Amino acid sequence: MQKLCVADAATHLGITKEAIYNRIRRGTLEFVEENGQKFIIIDSEDSKKTKKSSTKQTKKVPSSDIFTDYLLNQIDELKDENAKLHKQKDELYEQKEQILIQNKEEIKQIYKEKDDKLRYFLALLEKPLISKQNGEYLAPIDVEITEYDESSTQNMSRNDDVSDDKKWIKFSTYCMINNLSLKDEKKLKNIILSKIDTSKRIKLKNGIVYIRRDKKIK
Repeated sequence: MQKLCVADAATHLGITKEAIYNRIRRGTLEFVEENGQKFIIIDSEDSKKTKKSSTKQTKKVPSSDIFTDYLLNQIDELKDENAKLHKQKDELYEQKEQILIQNKEEIKQIYKEKDDKLRYFLALLEKPLISKQNGEYLAPIDVEITEYDESSTQNMSRNDDVSDDKKWIKFSTYCMINNLSLKDEKKLKNIILSKIDTSKRIKLKNGIVYIRRDKKIK
């Protein structure tokens, strides 16, 4: 029987000091404590058992090394996969940026064309439908006639002031046929302005506003 300090006992038994303390806690090793220091009581049986256990653990080391290599290979594969994913992410990001830039330019062009059309239409609406010069009324700005009198108003709805499709008449003609007051004409202008791109009853052709003859603008 021997009495050894923890470090010597670990060397003698072929295990670590932590293993010695674990065995002390489990009560599988006898010990005495002197002046605050633990001494392990070792007999020949404990030594034999520990050596056998060490031998068994030593035999298992190759298996542990294989598993470690396997894990390391898995880590390397995961790193490669992660690198590929990062590369794909960067490529997708660049493609998205390119698409956004392209769409932005297309949207700007659409709004530019729409704004040009809207500005032209606003300028058209700002002009008087009938102007007066030297005390006489002149033809409306969007009516292609050379003379204007009261009888012409009755004939406009049938012949003079229609578009290629006879279902459509010009804005000025529409106002005359319906005897709209200046206040109603202004109100109608605002309605047309808000619906010029959406209403099937209104269209803009060659800078001239046309309205469906058989429809009311609301």
